[in-house]
Amino acid sequence: MGNEERPKLSWREIDKRRAGGGSPRTNTPSDRPPHGEETRQKQYRAALEAAFAKGELGKLADKLNLTGRSTPEEPKATAPAAAPTPAPVATAPATPAESAPAESETAKKSAAKKKPTEDRASLFRKLTEAASRSEISRAAEKYLSRFPMPDDHEFLEQILEHEKESRIREAMTRIGELLDRRHLPRRTRALIGKLRYLTETSFSDDIRELAKSLLSRLS
Repeated sequence: MGNEERPKLSWREIDKRRAGGGSPRTNTPSDRPPHGEETRQKQYRAALEAAFAKGELGKLADKLNLTGRSTPEEPKATAPAAAPTPAPVATAPATPAESAPAESETAKKSAAKKKPTEDRASLFRKLTEAASRSEISRAAEKYLSRFPMPDDHEFLEQILEHEKESRIREAMTRIGELLDRRHLPRRTRALIGKLRYLTETSFSDDIRELAKSLLSRLS
């Protein structure tokens, strides 16, 4: 008999032959699977036969996950994007109109604090009117910080009472130069009295000698 005349076997008969090695066998109670397992096998075989008959065996295999397809990966959670840092707000610089009043007020205050500059005549008068030795020294330094020592006997006579010996020597030297030019003082007695005082009280030998030399020329 050819292959075409052989009867077609169902999936159930094929499974029975594979399980029994080609010879029918009656299952003993010990060989039979549990009732639940037998029910599942029957349902599985019935599903296979139905799918084979309808030509949907491939769909059933996909459904039962028999083709080894991997399940799609779940999307990974991404961290939320950080909120953008707000840009610093720039402050507008003060306009000239705003800064002008403050500058003008400062200038007015500084101008009010400054005293008017004294001229040469006022400084000279303060020196000649000074009474004590300390006042004479301050007035002389204030004048000499701006102007040179003048060729004036009244001015030089006041310098003879200065607190610094260097200023006293400078004044007597200038008096000797005026006498050399025959420029005599108007107040000879006052000048002579101060020169005699220096010869008696000064601790400097050269100041005492200068004072004696000038006294000899005025007497």
